[in-house]
Parts: sequence; structure tokens; C-alpha cells
Amino acid sequence: TQSTWGHESCILGETQMLRLVCISITLFFTVCHGCKYVGIDWSSVAEADFTAEQQFSGSTEEYEWALSWCAPTTSKCSTPGYAQQTHPGSHSCPDTFVAPAPPTATGSYGSSLTFTFTHDSSTLDATIECDSSGKSNVVTYPAGTPYTVTQSGSGYTYTMKLKSKCACSGGCSGGGLGGWIFIIVLVVVVVIYIAAGCTFNIVKRDLRGCEAFPHLDFWKDVPLLVKDGVMFVVGKTCRRGGYSDVK
Repeated sequence: TQSTWGHESCILGETQMLRLVCISITLFFTVCHGCKYVGIDWSSVAEADFTAEQQFSGSTEEYEWALSWCAPTTSKCSTPGYAQQTHPGSHSCPDTFVAPAPPTATGSYGSSLTFTFTHDSSTLDATIECDSSGKSNVVTYPAGTPYTVTQSGSGYTYTMKLKSKCACSGGCSGGGLGGWIFIIVLVVVVVIYIAAGCTFNIVKRDLRGCEAFPHLDFWKDVPLLVKDGVMFVVGKTCRRGGYSDVK
């Protein structure tokens, strides 16, 4: 009974380790490669945090905003969102604009980009104009400039203009961060995989030395699998260029 339990635990442990690797890789591609807008990486662009006056139906009211490009923010309230709107000092947004998904972007670098955030049936169109004199990787809201809100069906359309050097051609320097994140994530995943796998095999399976390395048989077969794959591709390619037998 003890040996059977140990075998089942081993299978469970290996499955969990493989799942950890898959989840980590998925998270990497989501974070590092899912943050490009109109072909440019925005992963190093800081969150836009500002207070502005809102004009709606002839009345004016002040609100706080946070706009994030690559990950949900909770800087204004506990409800995560790529765009958050709150009353000044309230830190609560139950009845205001909160976008749960990343924005879409249109436009061209050198003039302006429009980021569209969605909350239920309402949308926020945040146009970021090129500001060649601005700081790198920073989006600012012009002080004293109100934004407008208009009713559109059952929802509302928020329209505002911001400025950033990132909207200029070559003004955004976010391209290098993704590579460093990849290296860091890869190293962390490999270390966790090897450490957890070796610990599990030593403690649960009583293996020692090289035999304790996780999935040792698989890694031993990798060179042969690669060789077989190359030979298969080469064989298929060469066969296509060859002559067929004449009967």
C-alpha cells in the first residue's frame, strides 16, 4: 500500500511541476508580448495618474483617474481595471468607470494614438498626442483641461486628450524591458523546476545524484527527439524536390 501511494504521489508531483512551467510560460507571453500597441511595446510606460474636470450636460465635476497599459491597476480603488475613475479621495468606484480589459489602440506614431477602454456599454477614448519635449515613458494630462462625457444609448462616451513622448516616432523606449523580463522569468522558472523536482525525487522517491533530476528520462531523450525532428523535416523537404518513379 505504501509503495502504491508513493507512486501516485510521484505522478501528482510531476504533473504539478509541469503545470507550473506551463502557467509561467503563459504568463510571460501574456505580460511581455500582450502589451504592444500599434506595433510598439508599452511595457515600460508608467501608469497615468491625474485629476481632471468632467463636463457632462452643462455641469462640471472633478474626478480622479488612473490609466494603465499592460496590467490592471488598483491605485484608485480595489476593483482592478486598466482604467479607473473615482471621486476625489473616495478610493471607491462602485458607480464610476472601471475597464476590466486592456484597451485597443488606433492611430500612428508621430501624431497621436487613441486608446479605447470599455466598461459595460460605456467607452473611454483617450487620445495621446505626440509631445517631443515630454519625459520618456510618461503620459501626462494637461492641467486645467476638462474632458467631456456624452450619452450614447444606454452607456456613455468619455473623451479626453493626453500627451506623451511615447506617441512620437521612436519616442517610446519600452522595447528592451520585455527581453529582461523574459530572462528573469526563464531563470526563475528553471530554478523552481529543478529545485522542486530534485527535492521531490530525493524526499519521496529516495533518488540520489543525477537520478534525482526531474524528468531525467525525458531530458535524456531530447537530443534524439530533436535529431529525429530535423531528419523528418529534411527528408520531407528533399523528397519534394526529388523525382518520382516512372511506371
